[in-house]
Amino acid sequence: DPALIERYMKFFAAVRDGRRYVQADEAGWVRLEDGLVEGLTRAAAGLYGEGDVLIVTPVHAAAFAGLAEGGATFEAPDRFMSLLDDIRAALALDPPLPEGFCGDLRDYQRDGFRWMVRLAAWTDGGCLADDMGLGKTIQALALLLHRAPRGPALVVAPTSVGFNWLRESERFAPPLKTTLYRGHERRISLNELGAGDVVVTSYELLLRDKASLGAVPWSTLVLDEAQAIKNPRARRSVAAAGLQAEFRIALTGTPMENRLGE
Repeated sequence: DPALIERYMKFFAAVRDGRRYVQADEAGWVRLEDGLVEGLTRAAAGLYGEGDVLIVTPVHAAAFAGLAEGGATFEAPDRFMSLLDDIRAALALDPPLPEGFCGDLRDYQRDGFRWMVRLAAWTDGGCLADDMGLGKTIQALALLLHRAPRGPALVVAPTSVGFNWLRESERFAPPLKTTLYRGHERRISLNELGAGDVVVTSYELLLRDKASLGAVPWSTLVLDEAQAIKNPRARRSVAAAGLQAEFRIALTGTPMENRLGE
């Protein structure tokens, strides 16, 4: 019903505008409680109307899972309801640190590791944005070790931190077979990589070898200092987007901009 869709869109527009009173119909208005507004605001961010249907972007589906936990009911296609089930199952995961991981994670680092594992259970990517020096690399290494049985992983990072990834991997995740993809090491046979292999390369080499790196079905892709690809039209951004990966995580310590394109 287009009229009903229009009413819903007006309702969510009011939520996005921060209005607490919304006209329900010609007969009256409703007041939105604070807790409901918080949940609806997250949901409304990814909702838009198209013809006689409401469309929600997958990345915002988690907000609807939260509403469902609060007692809300939905009428939606089976695919969307299945996604909500996957999200609820992922949120219930409490993964331990993987066997072979050396070192203790602080509470917030362990939370970051759990968050990435849960995210990988229902979607194909995310961004871990945190202040510099708070251990994004060690959290990502815990994730790589957790996902090692799924196949080879690729880390793309600035040239200046490539050796740091190698050292940190040897220190915290020794079961991983981590290799720097640069110079003579670029001769490694990418099609012979397997579970537990981690290849570390630079954005410059990604651009140069995008065909060979893009032909590998990576289980996990880590994009370190991901502000390097915040411009979606830049050549290195296009090369990164062309990589095959079951799950990808962007790491950045640079404040995120207020532009959806980034």
